[in-house]
Amino acid sequence: MVVLGICDSQDSGAALFVDGVLAAAVNEERLNRMKLWGGFPALSIAEVLEIGGVRPEDVDVVVLGTRITPNLLARAFRGIHQRLRRGSGQFGYLLNLFIAYQVAARALRVPEAVEAAAARAVIRRDLGRLGVRGARLVSVDHHLAHAAGAWATAPFFAQPSPPERALVVTADGLGDGLGITVSVGEPGRGLRRVHAESGFSALTLYYSRLTETLGFTPIKDEGKVNALAAYTDRMPLLAEARSLLQHRDGRFNRQNHLVPASTARPPYSRFRDHSREEVAASFQQHLEDEMRAFVRHWLARTGTSHLCLAGGLFANVKLNQRLAAMPEVRGLWVFPHMGDGGLALGGCLAYLRADPAPFPHAYWGPGFTDAEAEAALRAAGLPFDRPADPPAEVARLLAEGKVVARATGRMEYGPRALGHRSLLVQATDPSTIDWLNRRLKRSPFMPFAPAVLDEDHDRCFVGGDRVRDAARFMTVSLDATPDFRKRCPGAVHVDGTARPQRVTDEASPGFARILREYRALTGLPCVINTSFNLHEEPIVCTPADAVEAFRRCGAHALALGPFVARTPGRDGGER
Repeated sequence: MVVLGICDSQDSGAALFVDGVLAAAVNEERLNRMKLWGGFPALSIAEVLEIGGVRPEDVDVVVLGTRITPNLLARAFRGIHQRLRRGSGQFGYLLNLFIAYQVAARALRVPEAVEAAAARAVIRRDLGRLGVRGARLVSVDHHLAHAAGAWATAPFFAQPSPPERALVVTADGLGDGLGITVSVGEPGRGLRRVHAESGFSALTLYYSRLTETLGFTPIKDEGKVNALAAYTDRMPLLAEARSLLQHRDGRFNRQNHLVPASTARPPYSRFRDHSREEVAASFQQHLEDEMRAFVRHWLARTGTSHLCLAGGLFANVKLNQRLAAMPEVRGLWVFPHMGDGGLALGGCLAYLRADPAPFPHAYWGPGFTDAEAEAALRAAGLPFDRPADPPAEVARLLAEGKVVARATGRMEYGPRALGHRSLLVQATDPSTIDWLNRRLKRSPFMPFAPAVLDEDHDRCFVGGDRVRDAARFMTVSLDATPDFRKRCPGAVHVDGTARPQRVTDEASPGFARILREYRALTGLPCVINTSFNLHEEPIVCTPADAVEAFRRCGAHALALGPFVARTPGRDGGER
């Protein structure tokens, strides 16, 4: 059976299962080069079908990983969807009305069912234009798709002494009228939802409004707020944070959407009297405290000790670290594509009622041939060679202090670059880090992440036993050991934490070879791994994307498949 999963919400994309096995998954932004693009994923559908060797007419089931988010109007008129996403803020009354409509439609059921049916008609029309006709079309609840993604990829149940059940928590801005859900998963019995809160939950807009008030772009720059929070221990706005978000007996307070919120009124108006760092630290700390209390309540009530997470909130790696450190938690797993971009895959897992199985890797996107790589290099006029041992050559360049762009194999699925579409650099020289920030136009307060071999992981970080699998996908931060902080300062944030990628030979043998060769040359356990893209652009996908980004970013070398290229007459720019 061929099951095609799609999501047409923000960061839209597609996933393909053939006879119950994942064959491909990709998001539209990587193909149309428009970051976090939302709409019908025509390019992604074509791509996953090609990767899977499936003709459009051979698709048996299409699973839509969200029902009424976006709404019918946005689906029928895709241009409206794009304009609303780019032009509306988190304080606009239009957003309040949209949330209220979604909540009401879900509560009354009939409006939700009618809109979902109409949405399927629109999607069926769009699928027909791609030749996908005759397939059964089903839609899956937004938060069920999130939950299934986290549950069905959880690694705990493959361990020697697996738990009987796990707690599954989903939280995001809004999806099909809901903002947060809690479920219990049991192998053989699937997911059982035990708690849900509507879009009126105070958690729904807590962090996105904070992000906008601090001058960043909401639903995109929350990671910048998270990074800023580490720069101070002063938290003068905890009372203001508490006025917005409180937890009691396993439920958050509700917000009144009939009353417009404004940055000109408290508590947001009080932000101007404090630094951005103090505001971010106050709200981040309060979020961690409230979410730990919330999770603690549901762990005790359900008799669980293993935690699965999905939804945009759990892109917050520091929050994930704090949850993993709770004494009640024996293991934590975050679905690698935790935001709406993962709904296509999660929707398929929900439809298939898949039992948990470890997620082997994230390399589910398009790849390229050696001939395609060579053609892109020749078209760009870049000098290149084909070393006998490409990983050893990359390690040598890194040991010399060079910045190496790497594109190889199949592209990562999800928001993190995990060695297949990455910029790599040593973690020892602060001037290199500063130079890279300037070249990539990154905010200077944003940390860089280390890639560390599996066998070195426990010597570099504290508390990694509970998040061993989650750390393979850069979804949680950890405290760095004193030795790691001293030897690899460029990979450690100001608060002494890092967001590591635990690299294994099974998932990425070529990347593991690079790290092992680099360690042999330098004695150092890690290199910095950041995404291979330019500022405000998606991570590169094709060889042509990689060549263009390489020419503009100023890296010293490009490892493209088996080839290594350099820019004529340049040693990495002005550094």
